[in-house]
Amino acid sequence: MAEQKRQTIAKVTSMTEQQTYNRAELDAAVAAARTEAEAMGARNERERVSAILNMDEAQGREASARHLALNTDLSAEVVAGILAGLKTEAPKPAQPQPQDMLRSADARGGLLMFDGPDASALGGLINMAGPEPLSTAEKADAIWEKQIAAVNSQQEMGGA
Repeated sequence: MAEQKRQTIAKVTSMTEQQTYNRAELDAAVAAARTEAEAMGARNERERVSAILNMDEAQGREASARHLALNTDLSAEVVAGILAGLKTEAPKPAQPQPQDMLRSADARGGLLMFDGPDASALGGLINMAGPEPLSTAEKADAIWEKQIAAVNSQQEMGGA
């Protein structure tokens, strides 16, 4: 019986041929497996987000598709079902250009024209006559001159 037990142990040991690893080798293998798993997870997530954002059901429902792709863990198939049940979003109206401030796209220096009630408040800050706008130093000088004149006029009114 002891002989039979020894033969069984020898068989099991030869079948498994156990390998031993030191701690550094084990840590390196675990780190490599984690790195590979993280890369695979990131690749799978990018594929899922891309599939959701580019599916036919997302057309006209872009905001909902973007939310479901980026803020949930739902599969692309589940998201397709959800999006198919949603109404399409109405297109947003274009923002109207304010009528009192217009910018000429073709003007050198990006000419600004003000026709509204605040046009007089700008005074000489914008050079409408020349092709180039005032330099930063010229704008600063004009602002200082305007503020100094305002303070002087207040002093004259208070001192008189």
